[in-house]
Amino acid sequence: MENAANFADAVRQTFEAYTEALSAVMKALEQLPKEGGDAHRQTVEQWLALARMSKESVVAAINQGFDLWERECRRLVGAPHPWAGLGLRRDDRRFG
Repeated sequence: MENAANFADAVRQTFEAYTEALSAVMKALEQLPKEGGDAHRQTVEQWLALARMSKESVVAAINQGFDLWERECRRLVGAPHPWAGLGLRRDDRRFG
């Protein structure tokens, strides 16, 4: 199942990139002067917001990747989604 290997590799690469991004944010924060003040707090918040956006991007990529992987697994064994005929998207299933 070549697609499964591709999926696993993509997940690994995504986590490596995310880990590197968090490491870069930590290094940047460590290099900030240890002073207080509004400008300092604002800089810290901006770096943390960047890290938070990176996290959200990783979560979205994993969700999309898993959906593709799940569809491929179901296609390979000839098993449709249980909700396929209902016209629901993945996000809609949470509310059902």
